[in-house]
Amino acid sequence: MRRSQLPHWFDSPLKWMRWGIAVLAVLLTVSIESLPSGKYSWFGNEWLRDQFILWHAQETPETRFAVIDIDEASLAEIGRWPWSRAHLADMVEQILGPYGARGVALDMVLSEPADEAGDTRLAMLSRFGPVVLAQAFDYEGNLPLRVGQLIAPQHPQIRPAFVLSSGYIANNARLAHSDAKAGNIGLVPDRDGMIRRLPLYTRYEQNLYPGLALTLMQCCNGPQAGKFKMQASDNGFWRIPYRRTWSAYTVIPASYILQQKIPVGLLENRLVLVGSSALGLSDRVATPLSPNSSGLLVHAAALSAMLDQQAGIGPTPWPGKSLAILYSLALAALASWIFPRWSALANVSF
Repeated sequence: MRRSQLPHWFDSPLKWMRWGIAVLAVLLTVSIESLPSGKYSWFGNEWLRDQFILWHAQETPETRFAVIDIDEASLAEIGRWPWSRAHLADMVEQILGPYGARGVALDMVLSEPADEAGDTRLAMLSRFGPVVLAQAFDYEGNLPLRVGQLIAPQHPQIRPAFVLSSGYIANNARLAHSDAKAGNIGLVPDRDGMIRRLPLYTRYEQNLYPGLALTLMQCCNGPQAGKFKMQASDNGFWRIPYRRTWSAYTVIPASYILQQKIPVGLLENRLVLVGSSALGLSDRVATPLSPNSSGLLVHAAALSAMLDQQAGIGPTPWPGKSLAILYSLALAALASWIFPRWSALANVSF
């Protein structure tokens, strides 16, 4: 039966059904976009984002900071892990003293006390120098995890978005002075195991704790460092841009620092991240750039993006959720208007 032969009472239900489907499609889009990213993200959406990152990652050298890597070669030369705290203190003092770095962040948690003199030196460096220690928060633990002693919660005037923590692994009591500086290195993977976001601030027992890269920026990056702010836009999480390939970073073996094998000016006035890529230390994660990366380089990507933000050259985030909802509204309205006016074949093509 042709459309002109259909009774009028039949056309009205069809019309309301078409608009009902359109409204349902828009509501479905709104509900999906309202879900927290990461844990509930649509896999295809994240896969497309990952491909975009791979295509656009730059090899332009990152000259504003350096990465000191406790790699396999350094372990072979200096000795197996854990190194003495005296070795770590020597390395930090070399970086800040003869090499003239602006600040140092340690991407490692020293939860067990070791040689007392080394622990004391590290504690003094963090209290009175531009040195940031690390502590790791747990976000999905079923058992209460409380190892070590937490350092230095922040009390910002404007309460930022945060991620709730269920526990922590912190440094030993010798390092946990109230004047010390520390940043969170805890990571939260998406459902597919990929690290795409970092918690900028973590709340544990009513206190807020910033991430490692953010603490280093606020501590040690020039006269305006203390005023540096970052805004988490995704339920307390901040999406890491991963704008540079791993080869773009200046990575120096830790043994070269201890043995003073690099030119004195290489680290001058730079920020420095100290961590490990050694497989034996098990700090391996998956990122959009590689399925097997060092966790240290995740914090390097975050620090690079924050330096871009401070310099005013960071990418401006698009209102992706609003654009998706507007697109869904426009498409649903267009489809509802076109379907009753076009032939079945044209509608299928549309």
